[in-house]
Amino acid sequence: MVENSQAGSSVSVKSGRVIAWGKPAICALLALVTLAIYLPVVNFGLVNLDDHFYVTKNPHVRSGLSIANVAWAFRTFTESNWHPLTWVSLQLDCTLDRSGARLLHLTNVILHIANTLLLFILLEAATGSRLPSAVVAALFAVHPLHVESVAWVSERKDVLSTFFWMLSMLAYLRWARNPSLAGYGALLVAYILGLLSKPMLVSLPIILLLFDLWPLARIRFGSSESRRLMPFVIEKLPLFALACASCVITYVAQLQGGAVGRLDYYPIGVRLANAVVSYTAYLWKAMWPARLAAFYPHPEDTLPTWQVTASAVLLAVVSGAALRSVYKRPYIAVGWFWYLVTLVPVIGIVQVGLQGMADRYTYVPLIGIFIVAAWGVSELVGRIALRPIGRAVAWITVGVICAFAVLAHRQVKYWRNDFTLFGHAIRVTQRNAVAHTHLGLAYERMGNIEKALEQFRAAVDANPRYSPAYTCLGAVLMRQGKLDEALAYFTRAVSLSPGVAEAHYNLGLALLKKREYAAAAQAFRQAIKIRSDYADAYNDLALALAHIGNLKEAVESAETAVNLSPRTVRFRRTLALLLSQAGDLNGAVSQYRIVVRFRPADAVSRFELGRLLLSLGDSNEAARQFASVLKLRPDLAEAHLNLALALYDRGRYAEAWSHVREAQKRGIKPHPGFLAALRAKMPEPAGGD
Repeated sequence: MVENSQAGSSVSVKSGRVIAWGKPAICALLALVTLAIYLPVVNFGLVNLDDHFYVTKNPHVRSGLSIANVAWAFRTFTESNWHPLTWVSLQLDCTLDRSGARLLHLTNVILHIANTLLLFILLEAATGSRLPSAVVAALFAVHPLHVESVAWVSERKDVLSTFFWMLSMLAYLRWARNPSLAGYGALLVAYILGLLSKPMLVSLPIILLLFDLWPLARIRFGSSESRRLMPFVIEKLPLFALACASCVITYVAQLQGGAVGRLDYYPIGVRLANAVVSYTAYLWKAMWPARLAAFYPHPEDTLPTWQVTASAVLLAVVSGAALRSVYKRPYIAVGWFWYLVTLVPVIGIVQVGLQGMADRYTYVPLIGIFIVAAWGVSELVGRIALRPIGRAVAWITVGVICAFAVLAHRQVKYWRNDFTLFGHAIRVTQRNAVAHTHLGLAYERMGNIEKALEQFRAAVDANPRYSPAYTCLGAVLMRQGKLDEALAYFTRAVSLSPGVAEAHYNLGLALLKKREYAAAAQAFRQAIKIRSDYADAYNDLALALAHIGNLKEAVESAETAVNLSPRTVRFRRTLALLLSQAGDLNGAVSQYRIVVRFRPADAVSRFELGRLLLSLGDSNEAARQFASVLKLRPDLAEAHLNLALALYDRGRYAEAWSHVREAQKRGIKPHPGFLAALRAKMPEPAGGD
């Protein structure tokens, strides 16, 4: 393949013929290939790796777009991040498709296709070289390392933020060639939207400086040119200011959410060693994308000194060579430092989570490596005088792209469900406590408790400091009634992760079941202190407070839970119960009415509603509720007896006697006073007790 730079068109030499590839044809081919790789995910479900926090168990997302949910998106630090636009995009998908995960997956695929096309359009417009631009876009579209960002719904932030990354660079390209206030405004808007999707864009201003070097050639190094760098920095100061603000917000969010690893857990030396090795590991996986996993355990202090040293030397040598190439081949320096710079926020110096590295972190950084490869091959082909050798290099490039596409299609299949995803991760990694834990949760959901316990214990063996494994073990044991063992595991989880709200919450549940209500309340309060929107913790705090006699605060806590998650039936039941205990029967009735509106087949709530209505003297409505209960639960003796009481109040004595008999058949003895009153109104029919 050769490039006709004057015409700006790409050509392919085959059998002596020249075939022109137009921009629409390249875009169509890129879109079709990408769709073919990722279309299977549309039929996949959600996985239990953050998807439950982002969608499945997140009422602010599942209930769809609303003013309240959008407001929540902008103020929440859920999942230790601040990315409100990502939340809003997920809410929109759930509004348009409430049936499942199909649209959630499809949107990720569409965004990945859009990112691929925008990358091609950007590079082609900036360089005038269509074929290398198409190769970069193709590698971006099909590389197996990018599967995680697309197939995982929780990584909507990746594909969405990259969409605005590309729009920001296109806006900058337009502004750089034709400066205007409106053009810079468009750049700022696109950049802000990107930061609202994911803070990964903090490195974009530096990438724009690299873009000034190549391909825009606005910065030229020479005898006096180095002094001209500062004006290009100054013009980007608004972008740098936005990036700094995003860094501060992100750090606060991750600190409050307990996601930032403690220095005693990951000392700075361990972090630096892992960062250096990760840089080279990503390069290796880019060339040889095998044994990819959804989670790579952090190596902690087990990395051999030779490996760290070799990686550091390699990075230094390549960086030096890239700097020396800046005069003759600036694309090498730009591509290499694109890779280094964009990985900085996620390389692990500020350790977030327990992973050593992650495929999703390469979604934008590998573009730099692809640029080096595409323009390097293009230059090589242009320098080869023998046409057959040039054609061979071109076909090798096509073969590599096709091989990556096949591997990506295979990697996509692992994201089908929890069993395929975490089972594969266990096979291709070592001592993977996270994968064992999530596989155990999958077994637990299908009812295979023995397998679940086996995986949870394997997780503890793999990493004795991984607190979620202890939490999961405790949860299973608590359901089995082994409260003392469960309490020990929950206590261990809290000691390992004092900044994780769920650890304190589960400890509170165990204490609540042991009837240690004051200690339970303290645990729930700590969970709420860490995560202020923890509705479950507010609800169970209300129950603990009620048991220790603090009914006023219990009602307030239950009301907070309902306000945080208005459609959660359990929370409204708790509030109704506490309002009833506090003497606010009308308030309790209102809550139960909402519950039965949400769940018409909820016999228990209908029964409680009927009982309260009967206490308030509304025997007509009470009778209707008890009748509805008996349609759902004909064998419920208490419903028969209460319906008899309601019918008595309405003067329907024969029907009342009928339900008295049904209650008696089911072992319920009516109060003698009620029987006497009923007999006074109407003698007991023949056959009565």
